[in-house]
This record gives sequence, C-alpha cells and structure tokens, in this order.
Amino acid sequence: EGKNVMRVAAQVGQIAEEMKASEEEVAKELEAIRGKLLAQRDRRHQPPKDATGIALYNAYMVSALCAASKVLGGKKYEMQACETGRAMLQHFCSLTADGATLKRVFYNGETQDVPAVSNDYAATIAAFLDLHEISDDPVWLETALSLQKTLDVQFWDAQDGGYFTAASDSLDASFFRLKEDFDGAEPCVASLAAENSRRLWKCTGDEKWKAHMEDILVSVSLILTQAGLALPGAVTVCSKLL
Repeated sequence: EGKNVMRVAAQVGQIAEEMKASEEEVAKELEAIRGKLLAQRDRRHQPPKDATGIALYNAYMVSALCAASKVLGGKKYEMQACETGRAMLQHFCSLTADGATLKRVFYNGETQDVPAVSNDYAATIAAFLDLHEISDDPVWLETALSLQKTLDVQFWDAQDGGYFTAASDSLDASFFRLKEDFDGAEPCVASLAAENSRRLWKCTGDEKWKAHMEDILVSVSLILTQAGLALPGAVTVCSKLL
C-alpha cells in the first residue's frame, strides 16, 4: 500500500503464451482482477471535486462543441452543444419582457444568487450566436440579443466607452468599477463584445451593431496602437474588417 501501482506489464498475447493459456482466458482473468482492484479502491475516501458550474466556462464549452460540429460534421457535437445551451438557459438565464439576465454560479443543483459579470455575458452571447449558426434556431439569436441589451445597459460606460466588469447595480459599483484591458488566459470583454457586435451586424444587417463594434474598438484603441499583443482578440476583429 502506497509503494506501487498495479499494472499490466506485457501484452495479452505475451502473457497468454507464457501462461500457456488462450488470450480469451487471460483477458477474462485480467478483467476479474480489475474488478477486485476497483472494489477495493472504492472503499477509500473519495477525493473532493468542484461541482460548481460557472456561466463563463459553460459558454466556452458550448462554443467549443459548436466548433467541433462545424469541423467534424455529424450531429453528435451539435446535439451536445444544444443540450448544454438549453441547460444554460435553465440554470443561468432569466428571461423577462425587459430582457435577459444571467447568474454566474450554479452549485449543488441550484442557481446561486451571484450576479454575472460582463465576461459571463459576452461569452454567453458568443455561445448562443454559435448555436444559432449551427442549428438555425431563432431562439438562440433572440436570447443573444436580449443578453446584449442587458450587457449594454448595465455594463457599458456611456461617458468614456468600454465595458465595466461589474454591473451598475452591483455592490462593487458603490465603491469602484474596473475595466479589463488585456486578453490573458481568457479574452477580455472588449475583445469578446467587439466580435459579438461584428457577428450581430453580419447576421442581422443592422448598422447599429457595426457602430457599436467601432465604439468598443475605439475604447481600446490606445492599447491596440501601442501594445496590440495585449489584445489579440480585438486585433483579430480588426483584421476581419480589412
């Protein structure tokens, strides 16, 4: 115990030859041994696992599944993407006549009262646009537009442009409101929202989305011109306009 890990050190055929048995007999015996080992392992304390669902990461998964569907074809990944999207609608989204809002956390089977931040909104909008592209279901575009409305109302800086991380009615807004201005391990809201606006412009033909995309890019123009590597997502949006 604690000194080694059981493993099969040779191929089934080699073991069968050494034991002067058939491969079927060896395979059956190995399967029985694995069952005994698993039964013993299951008696141990199970390691803890994080069962927290985050809107942002679920949105990334939906977009990844949509990309897989486009590249690999077939219905498998499209079905998984739509299933995950419907779960997001159920557990993270609240749809009302005034628009749509997001919660950030789903934990232990319940939606938690944790307001989503701007990245959650932007990534979810992108995911729903991806779902609309692969399924042609209008509900995804309609929901994306409703979420975009909320993102613009609650997070857009009407004075200086750009998106704040926290909503205008959040507790953080009582003290200070930050803006992300670089793409790290995850793209910042400016990069996500600029691409979303470009896609909405192309999808709907409404010029207001083109203007909004330009407003977003202007809000980070100083960084784009002086340190473009800090915003590869926004640079990519610019390249698509050439």
